[in-house]
Amino acid sequence: PGGKRRAGGRAEQSDQCLTNDALRAVQALMRGDLEPASPFGAAVHCNRRAAPAAQRVTDTIGEAAGHFKRQLRADPLNGGRRTAGSLGRLMKQGDYVQRGQVCSADPSLVDLPRVATKLDTSAYLAGRHLRVNDGPDAVPLSSIDTAVVGMHWDPRLKPGSRGLLELCGRMWDAGMLEALPGEGIGPGVSLFTVHKKYVDSVEHQRLVFDMRRCNLLFRPPPRATIGSLSTMAQLDVPAEADLSAFALDVPDYFYRLRVSDPRLQRLFHVAGLSPADLAAYLRDRGDAASADRLLQCGAGGCLVMACVPMGWSWAPWLAQLVLEDIVSDALPDAPRLEHARPPPALVTIAVMVYIDDVIGLVRGSRRATKRALALVRARLLNRGLDSHKEQIASGSECLVGLGATVDLGRREVRPQAAKLCLLLDATEQLLDAGSASPKEVQVVVGHWTHFLLLQRPMFCVLDAVYEFERRQPEMVPDGQRC
Repeated sequence: PGGKRRAGGRAEQSDQCLTNDALRAVQALMRGDLEPASPFGAAVHCNRRAAPAAQRVTDTIGEAAGHFKRQLRADPLNGGRRTAGSLGRLMKQGDYVQRGQVCSADPSLVDLPRVATKLDTSAYLAGRHLRVNDGPDAVPLSSIDTAVVGMHWDPRLKPGSRGLLELCGRMWDAGMLEALPGEGIGPGVSLFTVHKKYVDSVEHQRLVFDMRRCNLLFRPPPRATIGSLSTMAQLDVPAEADLSAFALDVPDYFYRLRVSDPRLQRLFHVAGLSPADLAAYLRDRGDAASADRLLQCGAGGCLVMACVPMGWSWAPWLAQLVLEDIVSDALPDAPRLEHARPPPALVTIAVMVYIDDVIGLVRGSRRATKRALALVRARLLNRGLDSHKEQIASGSECLVGLGATVDLGRREVRPQAAKLCLLLDATEQLLDAGSASPKEVQVVVGHWTHFLLLQRPMFCVLDAVYEFERRQPEMVPDGQRC
């Protein structure tokens, strides 16, 4: 019992210290300064009673600090203990492989979902996209120097390689490729892979399309009205309101979208591989029917993407617009939570659409939330799409989406604890070291950027850090820490 009391006292003292430091930070920001009036971590000796308004602020921050500390102690990073490799994990050092890290391609390990039907998105483009041979301001293809940007091939997927044949054979089986008569336009698409996950100790890889040169042939896409967790966090919801929520994700979303305009498709040709080459490979594999279909395009045909390739500059805008239309059709009275726009009044329901994710907040019962989720799911299925990772929360429950936790009981949108704890631990290691390279600071700040998007005004504290990151390479010798 005595030990428990001492541990509890230390925990309470830690919570109070964090509360005081949070108050120092708020006061400094209100003054437009980065330095608090008293040093961070200093003890506080208060000889007077705070005004009621100030006490309410202190209590609110203290409650949030205590809740945050309990999260750190509860589960991530071995119960809150320091983990020596956190900074290395962020920097992708050693044997740790992070999701999204470029890896050596293995065609047999690439996740390629088989999608039977695709939603044609050609109507959304309406001829606004091309710079070449399209409209009064069009320019000839020969006048665009696509060599000003790079084009990355995985060594195992270069033109003429066996790996490219194997991968494109699998892409053909998955319905991702088709053959068109005539030559491809422009530099085409190159391929490489990144790490996705491990399942039963077997690596799964994600296919990436390098579209940088191809994108030079397109006009800049319109600005998308993308969903925002920051706007969701600003919603004014009365404490007594009955609040529930749902979330879903559209699986294999980009693989389920296509454009049927042959002129556009020819820009998405697979560089370095012809229909005849793939047909010969498939015939040797015993798939004569597919080989015959490929050869129907005639001599000199091109192998093109049958889906919207991720990496195309217009793909995020197109995906966002399609899903917004589907959700609006399902929930016509639901205002959207969008970036850089004031949050709407939560009368009955509000939704956030972010590329392939949907989160809905419902001022009502769990039954009403299930009904709203069912309507969105039905419209997706009607358009040839699907939904998975469905969640429903009500009362004091939480749901998780886009790296954040939506806590209905506390009326909070906050970072996922495990991810934030890793970043906090890496940041402490960086500070304890006393020196850092601009690259290390850049990686850590890049991860902080994701979380600061929940409260964009917090970016003001990073001005000096950004200045350090922008130092020219010649100012910092290779490998040197400052």
